[in-house]
Amino acid sequence: MPDLPPNVKRIEQPATAAGNDAADWQDNPEAVAAFRELVSAAIAPAPHPLKSKTVTLSLDNIQRRPIPRELLCGYWPAGATSAVVAMGGVGKTTFLMQTAANYVSDSLHCMFVTAEDSPEDYHAKLHNLLFTDKASTLNPAAVADKIHVLNLRGDGVKLIAEAGGSFMPSTAADDLAVFITENYPKVRVVFFETVSRFAGGEDNDRMEAVVSACDRIGVAINGACVLVHHTGKGQARDKVIDLYAGRGGSALGDNTRSMIVLTRLDNEYRGAQPIVVDREDIDSGRVFEVTHVRNSYGPTREPQYFITRQGYCHGPILESVPIANAADVMQARLAAMDAKANAAASKIRDIIESKHSVPRKFFDAGTKSLIGITQAESRALIEEMLETGALEVVEEPAGKATRKMLRLAK
Repeated sequence: MPDLPPNVKRIEQPATAAGNDAADWQDNPEAVAAFRELVSAAIAPAPHPLKSKTVTLSLDNIQRRPIPRELLCGYWPAGATSAVVAMGGVGKTTFLMQTAANYVSDSLHCMFVTAEDSPEDYHAKLHNLLFTDKASTLNPAAVADKIHVLNLRGDGVKLIAEAGGSFMPSTAADDLAVFITENYPKVRVVFFETVSRFAGGEDNDRMEAVVSACDRIGVAINGACVLVHHTGKGQARDKVIDLYAGRGGSALGDNTRSMIVLTRLDNEYRGAQPIVVDREDIDSGRVFEVTHVRNSYGPTREPQYFITRQGYCHGPILESVPIANAADVMQARLAAMDAKANAAASKIRDIIESKHSVPRKFFDAGTKSLIGITQAESRALIEEMLETGALEVVEEPAGKATRKMLRLAK
């Protein structure tokens, strides 16, 4: 049969038990009914494209217990887009690599799509995690071939495109979904580093569009897309730990289904949960908190705490810090008090030794600058040192009178 015009539909004649006579099938009622169904189907209008996307909540549907949304790597719901927000240098990529390494399996691979760091940087992070002494109990063979890095540095790839003054998912996003499903079908978590690189900006319109693009990819891979973003300067200074911690438009927090905020601890913000760490680690900015501020499909996780340490190879590792109980906190406070008192007592001894003796109330003035504690703490400490015999009070001539002096006990 010659080619037919596009607007002409061809209907195959129903097969019959009769011979090859084209008229025989007309005497077969079943064949005639089948033919009529074929004709009706051929001339029926095509279903609306939104029909396949519409679900009617029938009685059977309502009565069936819902299946919980799968949460991948402990944080990220399948078929949706999540976000990780942190200020630069906190350790977000190291945290993501450590999380991925702990969750990958034969059926769950992870991929880092990067427009910032090189594959060598990810290699260093994983190598440090696996081979720095006591950093991890993971078997390298269990992680091998399950973490992939797609290097798009310098390619200018964007997940969104502008059309008619608005933004929408780009063809690159669709191409990426096809690439992953065809070449890495076991990848179920994809990290995009970073939002600003793949969206070309941080306003609300771009944020909404990049989340939509990642939603497409997440559905295609039956997995999760995780957008890595930076904290705004003001939010970082004010320790904003919520959906709007990210730099730029608020749509990222509004539209993603799960969000984690990484916050560096300091003397003003010591974390939502009590932990016991060295003061030096706090002062140096090595301690950070991981807060799961949102999970649209279930409960959020408890905060986690880490200290950034140097790995044996170039690059950091993360040391987990457990949440402390009341006894741990009290013991740490007492130890800190003891250390503070010991340091002050040492300074008192040094000052008195250098001067041979000092007036009884010598340390009442300028106490903080002299020995690092308050006047009240100084008086209590000196009394304790007198009671324990570390110091003694002696009377020394002062003109026609005498005055009480402190000196080291002999």
